[in-house]
Amino acid sequence: MRIIRRGVALMTAGLLLALAGCSPENGEASDPTSSGSTKLEHVWETVTPTRSAEESAKLINNTSPTMHDIESEVVNLYIPTQGASYAHHPFLASFKGRLYAMFSLGKEDEDDCGQHVMIASCDLADFSSWTTPKPLVDVTRGEHSDVVMVPMGFYVYGDTLAAYYRSFEYDEASLRENGTKRPLAESSYSIVNNKLYALVSTDGENWTQAESYQNGGGGNYPPVATQSGRLLMAGATVHAYSDDLSGVGRWSMGITPTGTAYARGADLLTEGSFFQTDDGIIHMMLRTNTDYLWCSESYDDGKSWTEPYPTNFTDCWAKFQFGRLPDGRFFYIGNPVPDSGRKPLVLSISDNGTDFKDWYLLQTESYRQQFPGLYKGGVYGYPHGVVEGDSMYIIYSKHKEAIDVMRISLADLG
Repeated sequence: MRIIRRGVALMTAGLLLALAGCSPENGEASDPTSSGSTKLEHVWETVTPTRSAEESAKLINNTSPTMHDIESEVVNLYIPTQGASYAHHPFLASFKGRLYAMFSLGKEDEDDCGQHVMIASCDLADFSSWTTPKPLVDVTRGEHSDVVMVPMGFYVYGDTLAAYYRSFEYDEASLRENGTKRPLAESSYSIVNNKLYALVSTDGENWTQAESYQNGGGGNYPPVATQSGRLLMAGATVHAYSDDLSGVGRWSMGITPTGTAYARGADLLTEGSFFQTDDGIIHMMLRTNTDYLWCSESYDDGKSWTEPYPTNFTDCWAKFQFGRLPDGRFFYIGNPVPDSGRKPLVLSISDNGTDFKDWYLLQTESYRQQFPGLYKGGVYGYPHGVVEGDSMYIIYSKHKEAIDVMRISLADLG
């Protein structure tokens, strides 16, 4: 441990809906709840916004920031080795006094055949001592190649920890090197045998598959509760919601309509993360591969969404996370500087959910890529943070080959 002080391939909505058994006409599967004590009982009234979604989006900004250094502890969780030099898609969870991490591990290229899911943990009282990462789900053979696995994060419900992941294959004709290597991104290929899984555990060691889990959307982040208690799983333009608090029941789909977004300048709409303001409006922020994030709003607890509109919140074509701190302030973790190669890694804070002007510089140092590989660009990638006690823990990849976990004190956030 060291103490520091420092100044995609996309699935279409139609495919996702087919997996869930939904129809695009109503954007909803059968009853999202399941019987039993895990069902959320609540009454939701639709919010009436005071401004249009386009006007609201324009207010969200991170301009004219005030920069802050912040003290942190960093543990190097995974160091790449020959033959296991692609590590990415990290997530954290706090469960029964331990901190758990999952991430994807592949041979050398992004989302290649044989990529699987790793897990490690530490006692919260001893952040520097992590277990050696081991497979949560090991390399698995599919119909015509080793499958590709992508982690989807954790969810805690009572005495149960759920872990989500996705697996898929590339169509056989597109594979390279006798069916052992993924197709190149610029080639023509399709995704087949796309499946979503949830594993459950009561001790973080022994895992069983949740047979009842059905979810055809979401997956960019694991379930997060809205103000009503409903679970919402952010996706690309299909977001899953459920009133089954177990997290492994049936889910329904809410769709962000693309409408005229591409004609208005969005290059793509993906990797959503949301925050909810006190008026009940859910703001789904979206990566667009432009220099700004866009935002879609929901006024009915995630069932339906507006067309997305550009914000004044800058972005480096990267995944990010929004949320709320225990004191009610809003936070963002990501790479907000355009054309920066995903450096620095920044935590920014807002009192009102529109002005994210306090920037805390989490990582600013360079990192030299250790091993070659396809699509490993960007220094600090795909951060995910959780709050436990008086600390925030943040996990991220470095050039998609190394994994670090950071701890900062909430008391240092102004």
